[in-house]
Amino acid sequence: MAKNKPYKYNSKSRLTPNSQSFPFKVKSMKKDVKENLENTLTKLKIIEDTTEDQPLEGDFLKDRFNNKNNKKKKEKDNNKDKKNNIKEEKKDIKEKKDNKSDNKKSDNKKSDDDFLDKITFFRKLFLTLSLVCAILLLVLFGANFISKQFPNVFGSANSRIIVKDKNAKVIDDNYLFVGDFYTKEFVFKNYGADYHFVNVSTDTLTTKELLNHMKDMIYDYNPSVVFLEIGIMDLDINTPEEEYIRNYGRIIDLIKSNRPNAVIIVESIYPVADGYEDGFFKGDITNKKIDARNKAIKELAKEKGIEYLDIHSLLVKKGELDAKYTYDGIHLNKDGYQVLYKEISSIVG
Repeated sequence: MAKNKPYKYNSKSRLTPNSQSFPFKVKSMKKDVKENLENTLTKLKIIEDTTEDQPLEGDFLKDRFNNKNNKKKKEKDNNKDKKNNIKEEKKDIKEKKDNKSDNKKSDNKKSDDDFLDKITFFRKLFLTLSLVCAILLLVLFGANFISKQFPNVFGSANSRIIVKDKNAKVIDDNYLFVGDFYTKEFVFKNYGADYHFVNVSTDTLTTKELLNHMKDMIYDYNPSVVFLEIGIMDLDINTPEEEYIRNYGRIIDLIKSNRPNAVIIVESIYPVADGYEDGFFKGDITNKKIDARNKAIKELAKEKGIEYLDIHSLLVKKGELDAKYTYDGIHLNKDGYQVLYKEISSIVG
């Protein structure tokens, strides 16, 4: 191998875009390689000259860098959007959970409110019913008190209310008639009486005599209704009006005490004819005296709270016993007792 001279390297002779010749010689290269290399260099130079004379409108590297940055920014933005979407989804899930929890709390609160409302409603209902019951009790108590103190406000204290029940066992009332000869001579069956009654009258019955026989004439019969016709015989024996009213009041009080459920009805004294038959009464009986006693009996009935039955006004005509109702000026005939029966039946019926 021949010795060649050493190659002297000059840094200033490096290949530059304006180089006109190859800076070094390649002797060992083949000719075709050398030609290809020179052709390549020539083409590069042509391209370089062309690009140098006609510069590009934009900066290619800058655009490429910007595109790359934009791509990264876009990817970054997409990632950010994904993260935001994930956050939004998490936020929505949390809101749904919160809403669900709030709804549950609301439902529980609503349920509690409904329960409290029910308790309040029933409490108000209970208080209202209690108030109504209290008012009713006060009304009943007041009515009972007034009826006792003022019997005529509500009618007779002995008036009864009869309630008919088809399924109830019917118990007939026991009517008791107590009086003098007027009541004793009253034969109820002759006038069609179909109710249960007892007549314990005597011809000369007075208030004093009845007070001495209260048990055997009244209590023993356990009456539900008592008709009292007493007075004309007290006039016959000249019993003072004050004593007569005192005795009568005592009779009424004893019946109320011993038979509190019995209804007491006091009858007026019947009138007489001015020219009645002499010799029947011992004393002097006048319609004026009868009117005065009837007035006292009516006041007594009002005071005791019992019913006063005015038979006198049904039998009287021009101040004396109507002649069509008597056969002797004192005793009643059939027509007279028919009037009496009709009035008593209106009460009994």
